[in-house]
Amino acid sequence: MKNNILPEFLIVGAAKSGTTAIAKYLSEHEQIFIPERKECRFFSEMNADFKGPKDNHVNKTIVKDVNQYISLFNKAKNNQIKGDASPDYLFHYDKTIANIKKYYGEAGQNYPRIIIILRNPILRAFSNYMHLLRDDREKETFLKGIALEKERTNENWEWFWRYKEQGFYTKQIKPFIDAFPDTKVIIYDDFRKDNQKVLNELTDYLEVDRKQFDLAKKHNESGKPKNRVFHKVSSKLVIPPSVRNIIPEKKLNQLKELKQVVVKRNLEKINISEDEKKYLKEVYKEEIIQLGELLNKDLSHWLK
Repeated sequence: MKNNILPEFLIVGAAKSGTTAIAKYLSEHEQIFIPERKECRFFSEMNADFKGPKDNHVNKTIVKDVNQYISLFNKAKNNQIKGDASPDYLFHYDKTIANIKKYYGEAGQNYPRIIIILRNPILRAFSNYMHLLRDDREKETFLKGIALEKERTNENWEWFWRYKEQGFYTKQIKPFIDAFPDTKVIIYDDFRKDNQKVLNELTDYLEVDRKQFDLAKKHNESGKPKNRVFHKVSSKLVIPPSVRNIIPEKKLNQLKELKQVVVKRNLEKINISEDEKKYLKEVYKEEIIQLGELLNKDLSHWLK
């Protein structure tokens, strides 16, 4: 393995906490390259044998071979730093950290910079549920899905189905901070409050020039489809490779954005109920206190 062929930074999670949006914004930077595919799924070393509804689509995207992984960054220019945004890395923190040390050690490089984005675990869990509902994978109510979590785990459903378990952040991020003390932790609330400020922090952290990002674009929004048939058709629209190769990149990006607009307009926003919120406040009460102590940050507003 040669130097400088692995990514210089990893956005490791948490899922449904703004990882997609931050990765998309950063990918607009002239000095940053992030592969077009949404998640690379290499360092977590997941077995491609998940058995939940439509988990086969996930199985197909898991990268098992290091050469295949490296090839995802072939289009990076010499003046660009490379990044990989894969939220499974945080949940599978033990294997991910071990593999980072393994592969970066072999390559003789410094370890990558680690970016973690954390969202109120109550709202994160519900957004996770809405994501699977949007994709016609979840058929149960939110609380029923949580009640089925252990059973689904035993049946080897994908980790993304573990709405509640994913929200216990402390045990996931502490090993990253211990292994990579320079880990950058972002709170989703801060990102929502001032996108540009947080993106400035990240470009400074990655040691690239600051940039004024196009913040009007929204990414990976969830909701319940108003028309299920229309959603299935519109979300599956793809541009064939033969056509992608002859369309200018700017025009291709415009077509992708148009598709996102069409899909989004068919989504109905649903909010978490007070009963659901009350239940999860009790579940995460101690976790939120512990996390606040670890990060030296007041997160008590998550329980209000």
